[in-house]
Amino acid sequence: MNIIDRRKNILRHPSKKTPKRKLSDIKGIIVHHSLTTSGSADAFANFHVKTNGWSCMGYHYVINRDGNKDGLIEWCADWTDVTPHVGNYNKHYIGVCLVGDFRKQKPTQKQMKALYELLEYLMNKLNISVENVLGHQELPSYTWKQCPALNMDELRGHLKYKTYGEVQNNYNNDLKININKTKSDEEKLMFKGIEFKKGKIGVLTILKPINLWKRNGDKLEMVRILQPNEKYRVYGYDEKFGGQYNVGDGYWVTKMDGYVLYETPSKEFLKKDEKMLK
Repeated sequence: MNIIDRRKNILRHPSKKTPKRKLSDIKGIIVHHSLTTSGSADAFANFHVKTNGWSCMGYHYVINRDGNKDGLIEWCADWTDVTPHVGNYNKHYIGVCLVGDFRKQKPTQKQMKALYELLEYLMNKLNISVENVLGHQELPSYTWKQCPALNMDELRGHLKYKTYGEVQNNYNNDLKININKTKSDEEKLMFKGIEFKKGKIGVLTILKPINLWKRNGDKLEMVRILQPNEKYRVYGYDEKFGGQYNVGDGYWVTKMDGYVLYETPSKEFLKKDEKMLK
């Protein structure tokens, strides 16, 4: 793995000190895409440092599309640097940004190879589990973001089983609650703060960290840990494995008092549902 160390040369705010953390503060890795079809670490540093007023680069690593004179992977900030890439969660995550707009294009094969190598390296060095390798859109309050617009469950599966294949673009995945900015709330059928869609029977709110499961015959495979305040549309419920809610795409959450809150619409709401969602 070829990593170009740019930590000393990357643009920093001349009058501000970079916030610091302990290595023990780091809980996971967040994968981003740049939302641009090209670009450089310098350009991203200019954005975060000059535009947003931060003292340092926004990401710890930038993975270029095909490599350049500086190499494919650029190391832009120390692990102990708190960089501005996930809002209130900055203190606890390493930020890895792939150059590209994955709503319109796919990562290159070189990028994916570099990403898997870098993630394995960081997981080993910082004792991070595969379940804590997340996409930006998987964090609470960011489920509306199309970042990195890739199927992170598929990526984690490749990491776990060392298959290192391509992953699908996933920006229209209905598992997460995406805000449709082309409609006003008045034009949408809203329930518990999210758009209610045809075929859904309720909404599940996560109260305490709990596992997201995928069923494999008579066994459950753990996908990742859901965090408090995340919300999911519920498609169905059955009594298997002690009782589980179907939250779409073959994913399930176990019914556990105090860990999840399941809420269903009223009869009046469902009448409106029939009219609006024909």
